Amino acid sequence: MTGLRVAGGKPGWLPIAFLCGCAARPPVDPIPDALCAPRSGGSTAEIVVPVTERILASRAPVPSNDAEALIFPHLYETLARIGCDGVPEPALALSLLPEQGDRVWRIELRGDRFFSDGSGPSAERVLEGWRWQSRRRPDALPFRWIDPDSVSVEGELGLRIALPAPCSHMPLLLTHPALSVLLPPAEPREAPIGTGCARPLPGFWRPAELRLEPNEHGWHPPWSALRVWVRPNVDARELLAEGADLVISRDREMIYDLRERGSHSILSIPEERTYGWLTGPRGDETARGEWIDDSVRAELAELVVRAPAVPAAASIGRVEGEDVCFEGAERRPSEAERVAERPIRGGGMAPR
Repeated sequence: MTGLRVAGGKPGWLPIAFLCGCAARPPVDPIPDALCAPRSGGSTAEIVVPVTERILASRAPVPSNDAEALIFPHLYETLARIGCDGVPEPALALSLLPEQGDRVWRIELRGDRFFSDGSGPSAERVLEGWRWQSRRRPDALPFRWIDPDSVSVEGELGLRIALPAPCSHMPLLLTHPALSVLLPPAEPREAPIGTGCARPLPGFWRPAELRLEPNEHGWHPPWSALRVWVRPNVDARELLAEGADLVISRDREMIYDLRERGSHSILSIPEERTYGWLTGPRGDETARGEWIDDSVRAELAELVVRAPAVPAAASIGRVEGEDVCFEGAERRPSEAERVAERPIRGGGMAPR
């Protein structure tokens, strides 16, 4: 993945995970778990993270820039997610199983997650959110395959998705943020309510500073408050001097300068996190999974990394990390080779 994380040089700094939320296997410094990784208890730490792009409530939950890609996943969850090994795994879905040759998919929701207002995400509410999203983004990738009118509710926590053609890669499709579980807002310019580990404080969507607090009805993040400074066109070195705990930057000149000074901890974001996200298995003709073509891969990549991407040429059931690169990315073939060896399971997702 393009970009480096720069943390302040003070002792005991608390870094924050970026975007995909996967624990990595770095060669030197350990990279922490996701910002919203489930924990047994909270923390009194207040974290300050600056961003250099605007974050708009009206665009949630689908990010359009790096800043939104950092914040929105803390507010919203999907039924499935991509793990660090590139394998789709259950998130808000307890199980996802195919029927009728992958033409019908049945989903069972978890019953232990809640929206930030304390209400539960029933199957009816999940479908209501998808209908709202499809009206706003009819051309979004998932709605080229999933027509909300073809989705039926089965009990309190069951959904049945009928597709126009067999698709063996439904778990991958359900990781798209357009299919986030949410409650539509009362006003068009307001943000929907999600089930993520955080919720916005009153006045969150102010232009200059945004504030998040833990979702008391959800997971316990390792912080008590998250302050997001919105500072367009400001040098990251100035932000660090002002007291930022963590800066995410693509500015190589600035990174090299800080490295030469030796005053800050600098961590490269492992490339394999992005490889796993955007290079799902290329479906074969019999499985009718050909919707995962180069254009789809590019669209998924740009949702996470706002940079030109070379479409991957993954073989069936494999992630060919070496076939994916980003403009300015630091290539680490050994890491890419490890990713390429990890198989991606097809078919459904059973409870773990």
